[in-house]
Amino acid sequence: MAKIELDFTPKDTDADPGEIKDSHEDLKGLNKRMLGQSKDLSGQFNSTSMEFSEAVAWNITDESKYNSNKWINASESVMFCAFVTEFWHGCVNDFKKKRKQIVEDWEDAKKAAEKAVPDDYEDVPITESNHPSHAPGNDSATKKAVEAYYGLVRKRGELKKEDSTNWSNLQEGKDEVESQLKGGPNVENIKKLMDAGYVDMAFFNLRGTDFYLNKIDTKNVEKWPDKLSKYWSGEKELDSEYYSMMMLLNIIGYESSRVQALRDSSNPPQLDKKYRDYLKKFYSGTENGWGASGNTLDLANLIDGSDLERSEKDAALGAIGGGLLTLSDEKIGGGFEELPESIRKASSGSFVWNIKSPEDGYDTANWIEDYKKLSKLLGNAPENLQGGKDFSAGISISIGQHLKSDSKDWIDEDAAGHLVEVAARNKDANHGILTDDYTHPYIENADLDDKELKKLKSLNSDAVEGLLKYEWPDKDENGNESWMKDGKPVTGLIDWLADDALEDNPEVRRRAGEASEGLISMITTDEMFKSLTDTGIKTSGDDNATFSRVNPEICEKLANIFYSHIDDFGIESDSPRDNKFVISDDPNKDELTVDSRSRARFMQYLVANEETAENLIQAVEAKQDSTFNEYMKNGENPTDNAGNSGRLKGLLDASIINESLERFDDDKKAYEAEIKLKKKAMDKVIDLSQADRIPGWQYYGNDLKKSLTDVVAKGMTEKYEPIHGNLKETPEILKYSKNGSKLDFQLKALDYLESHGEIEMEDISSDLKKGDKLLSSGDFDQGEFSRRRTSAEDDLQSISAKRPARDPDSDEFHYASIKDIPIGERDYYKFGSDFVDKYSGEHWDGYEYYLNKYRSNDVNDYETFEKGEDINALPYYDPSSDDDKEEKKDED
Repeated sequence: MAKIELDFTPKDTDADPGEIKDSHEDLKGLNKRMLGQSKDLSGQFNSTSMEFSEAVAWNITDESKYNSNKWINASESVMFCAFVTEFWHGCVNDFKKKRKQIVEDWEDAKKAAEKAVPDDYEDVPITESNHPSHAPGNDSATKKAVEAYYGLVRKRGELKKEDSTNWSNLQEGKDEVESQLKGGPNVENIKKLMDAGYVDMAFFNLRGTDFYLNKIDTKNVEKWPDKLSKYWSGEKELDSEYYSMMMLLNIIGYESSRVQALRDSSNPPQLDKKYRDYLKKFYSGTENGWGASGNTLDLANLIDGSDLERSEKDAALGAIGGGLLTLSDEKIGGGFEELPESIRKASSGSFVWNIKSPEDGYDTANWIEDYKKLSKLLGNAPENLQGGKDFSAGISISIGQHLKSDSKDWIDEDAAGHLVEVAARNKDANHGILTDDYTHPYIENADLDDKELKKLKSLNSDAVEGLLKYEWPDKDENGNESWMKDGKPVTGLIDWLADDALEDNPEVRRRAGEASEGLISMITTDEMFKSLTDTGIKTSGDDNATFSRVNPEICEKLANIFYSHIDDFGIESDSPRDNKFVISDDPNKDELTVDSRSRARFMQYLVANEETAENLIQAVEAKQDSTFNEYMKNGENPTDNAGNSGRLKGLLDASIINESLERFDDDKKAYEAEIKLKKKAMDKVIDLSQADRIPGWQYYGNDLKKSLTDVVAKGMTEKYEPIHGNLKETPEILKYSKNGSKLDFQLKALDYLESHGEIEMEDISSDLKKGDKLLSSGDFDQGEFSRRRTSAEDDLQSISAKRPARDPDSDEFHYASIKDIPIGERDYYKFGSDFVDKYSGEHWDGYEYYLNKYRSNDVNDYETFEKGEDINALPYYDPSSDDDKEEKKDED
């Protein structure tokens, strides 16, 4: 290979990120010792507002020479230096990373260029004075060598520019550090560090926010927007006055986030009135007091179009947006009506605003321009701030409504996505929308005609439909992965439902449970089901995909709702009139009641995405095991538990074939997809060493987690359910499935008894095991089920099961040898096989019940299901005659 003697070495610095990081940690450690804290600065001192003496963990006030100001000054200086050092570490670290990338790019480019030079030049080093245009060789080889050489020269020029920019950035950082260390913790320096993300509540706790507010002239706050607009227009350079004004908004943002963090407590605090007053004055000025005709929304374009650095723009937009979120929040003393009119218009949308003020003529075209501006403000607001209920719900509904509309040319996806993400931070707003209980304040008492009333009735559901089924982009305009990929902007609307279902606070669980019930009920009506399964969006192998296949990120969050309420998905409840959520003193006894057709449709959404479907199948199979093991442990009445487990399995199997028929609209392809998905899910290896990576794992109950752990530990693999295809045309499939189900429970019972020392492995029939390992029904051919069941029944007849409910001496369930049963004892099943058969029978009845109602045999059945009618899908046969035939076949 030829050698090109063309060199390039990017500039470097002796500054070591590791050493700088150590210095930063030393300063933090020193400050901890000064405060007598054993915990780091991100602990209590950093997360809440308190007086300095409260923050100190040891009683320095007892010292005879105690001087609080000296302590505060010293600690403030140390903490400030720590922040500056952390900032410098970031500068050097960024420089080193970029330099490394430049070096790698150069080395890769040089190797590629040398490889592209023809072999004619293998012995001729190519240099700047001896490059291919001066060298011998045939015309074709020379041309290739010239292209390779000058291509590398061009690449070196590009990398030199990148190197120069990288070096300049480092020098700017160095100059900024020098300036900050010389200036100390003044308002301007603190503001810069706040914008860069280094200063937090810990710093303000040293003196209290009032100390810094007193350094800011807060007179005539309503005139600040006019002053600030001159900086943003380029009329004035940024100076200490600018940073002082912006710092006020930042301090209020910190105080607001602290108060909002306690909004779900029993006695949520209010934001200090003085902060609310500052905001009211400031936004009265943004709406009426700057420029010739500018309002609050117009500031967004003024700032975004300024000559400021991008970081300064984002900080300014975020400060104004954060103030709006704070001012709108009813729970901390704000409210929707406190907001400037232009903000209320943009958040409400044209339809709602025209109900309030039809004379304004505020149409969709006006709103389109306004919501883009609003997104610039709110999209840059701190992530730990949220808006009020009315403000947030109005944004979600207005965006969702328009996403549902047929004309989508107007949509600025990035702007819409950021607004939806911010609005979804308010759980009370989400709850109101998902339960369909929310009504915007401007339409509560409005005098409306029938047409308007009809539209209002569907505002919440229209919004949810629009948000869920919109095809959020996977790529941005530059071809890179979009932050909105797979529907991510919408996840905030629902991702809290599973988390809050686990909370101790009953009101938090109530809100989440009601919203979960409302969501499932809302998106599974006949009209909504048709819309969400026939989106008209093309995906791989599907020209009309279900929304959850289009937006798998949303699908995963919906699945978490299922995992957190899996016990309730098998109950026998078939009427939507009974849908409700009931809170209990014990979180494990909260009840989510949703009618069975809605559950079948909801689960169909979940299995539309293959990865979610595989996890769902595994979770349901694990639930089958855990419920049966609980029965084996305590002998609870199987009517509910076994029936619920069977109904859950029936709904799952119905959802899988229904989604396959929805996707392919072809019976044969749907049957093939059904089998393939089930087999793939049950063959999937679960790595429990990385269980936290299993989607929804944190929402699995302890019994479900243990069941999965036991299966993996024993190396047992379940068979995939043989139910598939058209059961009316092939009724023997149902027969084999019933026999297989009964054999499964018998084998699981033997496994449970053996693992608990009730029977010995050597006492189990040889045709049910391989060596010292018990087999599962999946290890046998279907024609062998009857014979294997006979062996299992014989083994189970060697023991008898005592009913614990009649045992006054013990709450523990236990087994006894049949020979040990006292004469006349009535508290025992005659045989252990009876005990198991009771469970398997109840389980099968529940399973078959929902198969019959909802599992489609073909496309025609599925159309019936879409209409909201029962299918009656199963054939009718005499099970005993099937058993006789199978036994006769075995004998032959």
